[in-house]
Amino acid sequence: MGIAPRPLMRKQTKKKFRAFFVWVAAPSAIFALYVVVTHFVVVSYSLINQKRASHLMAKSLVLESGQSVEGIQPVPFRMTETGQRLAAKAADYAEWSQQTNLEDGMVVDRRADGSATHQCDSLLFSSLRYVALQKLGHYELARAGWEAIQKSRHAERGWWRHPRCRDKALSRDMILGLMAAFSQNPPGSTDAIDLTRSDLWRFSGYISRGPFYVSFMSPGLRAAFDEIAHYQGQQGSQLGMSFWTTEFDALTTTGDYRSHLVALTLWLEMEIARQKAPGSRPSANVVDPLSTVIDPLIPGQLRELRQAWTARSLYIAEPENLFFRWLAWRTSGDTLSVQKRRAMAAQLMAMTAFPDDRLPADCDRRADYVWQRPGVQALEKRRECSITFSGTDFLWMAALLLDESGDGPSI
Repeated sequence: MGIAPRPLMRKQTKKKFRAFFVWVAAPSAIFALYVVVTHFVVVSYSLINQKRASHLMAKSLVLESGQSVEGIQPVPFRMTETGQRLAAKAADYAEWSQQTNLEDGMVVDRRADGSATHQCDSLLFSSLRYVALQKLGHYELARAGWEAIQKSRHAERGWWRHPRCRDKALSRDMILGLMAAFSQNPPGSTDAIDLTRSDLWRFSGYISRGPFYVSFMSPGLRAAFDEIAHYQGQQGSQLGMSFWTTEFDALTTTGDYRSHLVALTLWLEMEIARQKAPGSRPSANVVDPLSTVIDPLIPGQLRELRQAWTARSLYIAEPENLFFRWLAWRTSGDTLSVQKRRAMAAQLMAMTAFPDDRLPADCDRRADYVWQRPGVQALEKRRECSITFSGTDFLWMAALLLDESGDGPSI
């Protein structure tokens, strides 16, 4: 067997080196630099603006209510007059949606002629409605909702968006909704998680048969699944590394549905951390390698500072979005919880997007779910009502405000 000429050998060596540089070395270096620079910005921004952010948040959430901080008794928000009014309105919305805006037990919107629409968004909103009903204490309605979600799955094709939407693959928001439902440890969740794990293996890392940019279980989505499974005493996906990437997603926030996905992921990360038992899988994120160096130098933990930065990025992008505002408060370290809840609840109940005597419709606002749309869509409306919305967005915010189990400063 002959030896290749030296010029040819040099050419092959250069080709291999170029391929290694293009496909391995350069991307790795760029990613490492991106991580370091991004999280240096995160830490710097958080430390410099922490006091100012807390002051601004207190001003926007407390003083707008027209009440001073002094003299307010530290009673649970549910016991205040505002809390009781919010709970009563949420109970009405829960009953109304149960009566008119379910199909096969899952959330839909209704046209004026009574026909259902938006079934292909149902898995997300049915899951969020289930979480909200659980936190609000409407356990029978929640149980029925969860049983309907469980039926929205085919043995061979995996989870459906709705039993009547069978041909459209699951997208990231549907997967996040399903993870939100799993996080509440519903009855039979062990079987549901086992089935989902089997789907991930059958579909080679996807949760359904959609394309990569729709149905792939990214490391961030796998982090949610793995941590939920572990704190419930089950196996994770076992598909390799999983870690939260919320702060990277927040770099592109614009206040639209993509921002809502970041917000929902951040909520899910905090919800999982609140429920996890000691000794369960530690929360993984891309800042962990830097935490051992940076944590001793800062007041708090880097992983919590990244949550605060992410929440404030959402809040700055869409300050009228109450879900984003709640997240910014929840991660700010401020402890004026009852006053802020009162202010936010008063604003929520005063929104024309949420009538007092019926479910919202497109004559009240343009958006079907206001927290995932630009704020202006909560105001735009049609002259005549043609579609009745489920009101899940009101139930979601009411549940977050009335649920005080996660109180306490984050940093």
